[in-house]
Amino acid sequence: ITHPQFKYGFYNEVFIRNFKKYNNFLFAVDFRSGFEIFDISNPLHPEEIYRYENHSDGGYGSLSGYDIQFKDSLFFFSTNKKTINIFQIRNGSEVALLDSILTPGYPRSVAIKDNYLYTAQRDKGLIIYDISNLSSINQAAQFEFENWVEKIIIINNFAYLVDADGLYVLDLTVPLHPFVVGYYKINGVNNLSISGNLIFLSEGEGGFTILRNDLITSVNNDNNAPAYFSLEQNYPNPFNPKTIINYSIAKSEFVEIKIYNSLGQEIKTLVNEINQPGNHSINFNGSSLSSGVYFYRINAGSFSQTKKMILLK
Repeated sequence: ITHPQFKYGFYNEVFIRNFKKYNNFLFAVDFRSGFEIFDISNPLHPEEIYRYENHSDGGYGSLSGYDIQFKDSLFFFSTNKKTINIFQIRNGSEVALLDSILTPGYPRSVAIKDNYLYTAQRDKGLIIYDISNLSSINQAAQFEFENWVEKIIIINNFAYLVDADGLYVLDLTVPLHPFVVGYYKINGVNNLSISGNLIFLSEGEGGFTILRNDLITSVNNDNNAPAYFSLEQNYPNPFNPKTIINYSIAKSEFVEIKIYNSLGQEIKTLVNEINQPGNHSINFNGSSLSSGVYFYRINAGSFSQTKKMILLK
């Protein structure tokens, strides 16, 4: 802010913990009760037009708001009651409560990417919900961390998440299988904000830290990437006791390759992780197995294929 000027202040009894702008409205998350909506069509004269609160026990803080995120005309409001309430905005400014998600932990922070709701639930870690069907919202995945997870922000294909030990950066190319691509250790982090290629970490009484973000935030076309998924015949075949299995991945995907015996019993898992686009090779050593026919199978997204190999000692 080159030349800051005080334009207007709005004061009332709310205790604002967080706020988000939606069209000409400002949603203020209230630590003491719920949330308020202000019409800011005229920024110099904001007007409160809606208030959602719950004082079921008649006391201070019976419902404490945590965070709020929007998806089209819907917004997801997380609270200290281990719930995420789903609201819909109708006719411009009317608000209707549609449903609630009961959460195992405290949903301190929420973020949305496509049809998935990512939630930072303190001691329960990162929990992902499939929100493609509002009438049947399911917990799709959960990832635990050593410390309480406090905040999550999603930008493009990356999730930025903080716990008491530092900052984690997760790749969300495969939505239900995020993996860590960056980590910065710093104690006492309780919040973060991102602007351009700068990351701001709040350390409570310790002040704040500014990091430069050098991650690639867009996916470039790779002309060398395979045009399709494939699984090649192992070589050599027959083999004794070592062989090589080659396969190709057309896009980032969670890949699983397993070995089975002739009875269909699983023998060994060779690959169980996200692979980037490209040609890959994996070595298999069958020294502990007896001679015979074996099968290897790949599952990568919707692609699945099985091939036969012979161990001949």
